[in-house]
Amino acid sequence: MVELYNHLKHLFEKIMNITEPLSKEPTFDRLLQVAVEVFAESGFRAATVRDICTKANVNVASVNYYFRSKEALYIKALAFAFDEANKRYPQDDALNKNLPPEQRLRFFIENFLHKLMDDSHLGFHGKLIAREIAEPTRALDEIIATTIAPTCALLEDIIRQILGQNAGTAFVHRCITSIMGQCLMFKHSRSIIDRLYPHLIEDSKAIQATADHITQFSLIALYGPYAGSIAGTIGGSQYRIATAGLRKPGRAIHTYTRLGQPDQTKE
Repeated sequence: MVELYNHLKHLFEKIMNITEPLSKEPTFDRLLQVAVEVFAESGFRAATVRDICTKANVNVASVNYYFRSKEALYIKALAFAFDEANKRYPQDDALNKNLPPEQRLRFFIENFLHKLMDDSHLGFHGKLIAREIAEPTRALDEIIATTIAPTCALLEDIIRQILGQNAGTAFVHRCITSIMGQCLMFKHSRSIIDRLYPHLIEDSKAIQATADHITQFSLIALYGPYAGSIAGTIGGSQYRIATAGLRKPGRAIHTYTRLGQPDQTKE
């Protein structure tokens, strides 16, 4: 799965040509950065080339010259938004197979949450991505294949390291959507969270604590079907998980006394 993640990431960078600086042309760069803001605020359908060029203070013909079309500019803007977010929040620790899977999961969740909650200039990038998911265009299929799918593949690799490679595909995919859903709740319901439970994401420390909770909550679910108990530390918080002793044929049975020191046996 990690190999698939790296392959698709490389393909994404090659297709979008974003591994090098955007351009030596200041007009190109300005158009792309403004396009992210305008598309994020108005959406692809409502945004106009004239609006983008006016805000960027460039000639209206510049979009056709540099990008050929509004749709091509939009696809490039989406790619740029994902790339900026991934550069600020790389998943290097989650990719490290030398770490225990529980720690990899914790790194993945905290990184993902920080990316979702970023209120800096990346806020426009996150808003653009969220809008594309809510109001999909033809660009979404390409974005899924080159960016979202590799992220899910990384999480699947971590989950299978926890459950064992024989875990059922549908079960693993439900685990992926469950973990991602816990994180995405804070993004897509931000206005509600800010009114009801703002302390959960009020600063970096609070986000880390929320990441700890999601990790522990998810581990209870992941280890629930298996025999044994788990104890350890995640993000500075001590935890112990005692399972019901149920066994499922063909899956690994894990017994943990401390995080990072697994004693695994298989049926």
